[in-house]
Amino acid sequence: MAILSNEYFQQRFGGDRSVIGKPLPVSAAFGPAPIIVGVLAPGFELLFPPQANVEQFPSLWFAARIPYDTAARNNVQWRVIARVRSGVPIVQAQAEAETIAEKIRAENTIARTAGQYFRLEPMKQHLVNEVRPAILALMAPSSSCY
Repeated sequence: MAILSNEYFQQRFGGDRSVIGKPLPVSAAFGPAPIIVGVLAPGFELLFPPQANVEQFPSLWFAARIPYDTAARNNVQWRVIARVRSGVPIVQAQAEAETIAEKIRAENTIARTAGQYFRLEPMKQHLVNEVRPAILALMAPSSSCY
């Protein structure tokens, strides 16, 4: 599955909504063509700190189609972005994520021995975590103002 940025959608397909549900034209060398399932809002921006080395304005988003019955079990380093349903407290979402992690650890030796877990963190907190002390210091009243 593929999701297109609005800018790519306009540039490549001229805003033609009939491409939704159709295969993305790609070289056969890449394997089966992903199906276009949606288009992001204009100006959509993926916000991560610069050191995360994540593209801020990707043109295309692809779903990771992992065949779990045959996939390598030692790849345990995924960064997942999700939206928690409105009204669900982060504590409840974290508890549900831990239930899933426990199941994975029970079924997967590598996940169990590595102590795999899921940590939910609000995007805003993740983005400002490293700069917050500097921002607070800049907001402090200066002694020269008195």
